Amino acid sequence: MTLKRDQNGQIVVTHYTPGTLEAAAQAAHGTFIPASATDKAARVRQALSTLRTAEHAAETGEGRTPRFQLFLLPAVLLLLLDAFLADRRLVVGREPLAAASGLAAVVLVAILGACAGAGESHDAAQAYRGGRYAEAVALYRKAIEQGDQRPRTIYDFGTANLALDSVQNATDAFDRVIDIPDRELRYRALFNRGLAHLRRGLAAKTGGGDDLDAALADYKKTLIMRPNDLDAKWNYELALHARRERGGGGGGGGADNSSQAPSPQAQGPTPSGGLGLNQAEQLLASAAREERDVQARQLRERQPAIPPNGKDW
Repeated sequence: MTLKRDQNGQIVVTHYTPGTLEAAAQAAHGTFIPASATDKAARVRQALSTLRTAEHAAETGEGRTPRFQLFLLPAVLLLLLDAFLADRRLVVGREPLAAASGLAAVVLVAILGACAGAGESHDAAQAYRGGRYAEAVALYRKAIEQGDQRPRTIYDFGTANLALDSVQNATDAFDRVIDIPDRELRYRALFNRGLAHLRRGLAAKTGGGDDLDAALADYKKTLIMRPNDLDAKWNYELALHARRERGGGGGGGGADNSSQAPSPQAQGPTPSGGLGLNQAEQLLASAAREERDVQARQLRERQPAIPPNGKDW
């Protein structure tokens, strides 16, 4: 056995004080796992899974609000002042000066409108983070009506509607940003649109198959973008399980599973214990086999029937 010694040759003695470690973990918003725990590995995986969900939680207002309009405002005001003074000094050329003044006024109105929309988006993000979802929806709608057509604002509007259980408005908003070049925002919109369909499909006492199919399609695309996303795999498994139950004539799986549907704030948090990597791989393999079987069946149905050989009388 090798003993750890300090620079003076004294043996270093380490004392385990769980209270101090737990306090440090809480202060850092982390997770403390005591040495006496018998399921350390599972608890570590659960903590990592929680961190993973926090990375793509349906937060709003993370993008910086553009402030370039504030720097343009003094320039436009100076332009208006210069046009006004020149108009008073000169008699000739009054019409061009009036046209310049009108153009500057139009630019000023546009800039002020953009500033107002950005301000509404910022206030809406604050309301969302405070849990005031109805207020956030109203502010995002106002910002969009005032001209803030940024994909991020539209996505945030959909996420706030999803938190308010306004599923149709949420899916309509996500549909508008589902094909944008921004890969990160496209992934978030796909994930949340799948979550909206999943929640509506699980909540339906009868039917709900179309929403479950839509959720499966969205989470397949999400998993293509991020194959290791455990939250997407878990939601895919929920939708697949409910679809199989209802496809078999039993509509009783919806009420029980609806309590497991993830909240929009966490976008589908993994249940206690997490979804292991082996389970996730089995889930993807099962989905791949199912898709191959469907394609093979469709191929057989499209093939023309082979006529019998020989005489047919």
